[in-house]
Amino acid sequence: MYTIINKFERAEILDSYIVKIAEVEDIKNIIDLIYETELNPNYEWGYGTEADQKEKLNILLNTTNTRFKLNNILVCKKENQFCGFILSLGGKNIKKETLVSDFNLIKMEKNLNFKFKFLLDTICYIFYKECAKNEYYISNIAVKKEFRGMGIAHKLLYSSYELAKNKGYNKIVLHANNDRLLDYYKNFGFKIDDLKSKKMTKDL
Repeated sequence: MYTIINKFERAEILDSYIVKIAEVEDIKNIIDLIYETELNPNYEWGYGTEADQKEKLNILLNTTNTRFKLNNILVCKKENQFCGFILSLGGKNIKKETLVSDFNLIKMEKNLNFKFKFLLDTICYIFYKECAKNEYYISNIAVKKEFRGMGIAHKLLYSSYELAKNKGYNKIVLHANNDRLLDYYKNFGFKIDDLKSKKMTKDL
């Protein structure tokens, strides 16, 4: 069930939580949580300190045509307190927006070895099929430690389903990072599509 926030934005009210499209005021919380939950920041965003990595993320989130743009992110809040986020995007746009992100990272990278590695990875990504054009892809989902175990991940997932359907998609896709997450997402109706890559799908 949706309620109108303003003519440009809708929020989903689930219990006492609000799920809505991310805004500029959410950027710092999103960056902190992405960084905290990323197992290998250097692989994802190149060489650098925590401050360096977060500055790169800040640039990506403030750029309108990257994978990390705010329109691709839903945030969950309770009484205006940030609880978590989900980053998802349609298969029609994923290749273009990811390549824009990657080329931005290549430009920002100061270490020549990492710059070259990123360039090779980007070339490889051109031929990699992360999801089909008719699929809606969940890239990241994370909940702050103090809010875990309260069903917020489920609220975010449900909201992404609704967003996907509103955009004309009838299948949602993700890649689980490990076997524990395979079992976790099975509880939400996801089925294993490819065990090797841990790709999981759900019909909407």
